[in-house]
Amino acid sequence: KQWYQRRVRGQEELCVRWHQLATFYPFAKRFSSTGVSPEAEFSKEGLSRVRAAIQARYRLLPYLYSQFYLAHTEGEVVVKPMFFDYLADNATLSISDQFLLGDAIMVAPVTEAAAKSVRVYFPGAGEIWYDGEDRTVFRGSDAGAGWVEVPVTMEGIPHFVRGGSVVVRHLNSANSTTDIHEKGDYILEVYLAKNGAAAGLLFSDDGVTDHTITQDMYLTVNFNASRSRVTSEVKLLYPGYDNLNILREIVVSGLESAPSTVQIDDSGEDWPNRSYENGILRVTDLELRMQKAFCVSYES
Repeated sequence: KQWYQRRVRGQEELCVRWHQLATFYPFAKRFSSTGVSPEAEFSKEGLSRVRAAIQARYRLLPYLYSQFYLAHTEGEVVVKPMFFDYLADNATLSISDQFLLGDAIMVAPVTEAAAKSVRVYFPGAGEIWYDGEDRTVFRGSDAGAGWVEVPVTMEGIPHFVRGGSVVVRHLNSANSTTDIHEKGDYILEVYLAKNGAAAGLLFSDDGVTDHTITQDMYLTVNFNASRSRVTSEVKLLYPGYDNLNILREIVVSGLESAPSTVQIDDSGEDWPNRSYENGILRVTDLELRMQKAFCVSYES
């Protein structure tokens, strides 16, 4: 145990980085030495960072689950190298330390100790990429011109969302997939493209029954967004299924000005619980059910 403790703590930084990377893996399972607790493996700070990475993964589960649905029904690839989506850009052919998670998320792992920055390639001339944490905007390029040195801290690894995407996450974390399936609630993250549009999908089932797709026992929600509204289109094939999670918050990134009004389902009433800063609109304290189509409009 003492040997294990000295060895792992000497490499704690990269062990933490590995856990942070696993946040975005389709399958992540942690193994440890027999008889050694996590508290013995990591310092207090390291353990806190590992816990934060695991919680981030739980919040990402709605997006991951939806990607597996697309893989099953349409043959989409859940994790793919950069060149899969940018075959015409030769610069992506040699990139081995970045990858795409579905169509929306790009991950740039930290693979070296004591790193202060990571060199990230932003592909796609005319595309917009948003930092996954603070929503800083990066402009895509091609022909090898899209490299940017991105600062990093020990609190996470760089990940970015492609403009034109709508990503659903759980608002809260939990101690098990069963708990978060019923109590996670949702946050809808909209990342507008250059043309002001975005779209995304949520797939959900009861989380217990096998073969829900072939038995038509599931819910899909298609989201479409613009510079003035977010709408949902619901396909509920299992009337007895009740998704207990509530959509509590919508965040729209890429707006050009602060909305003067926000309305829920064309109610005619201005929704007061909102904030706007640096092109980002945050609408909070919502109580929207995913089984019912909705429209949230925001007019400047």
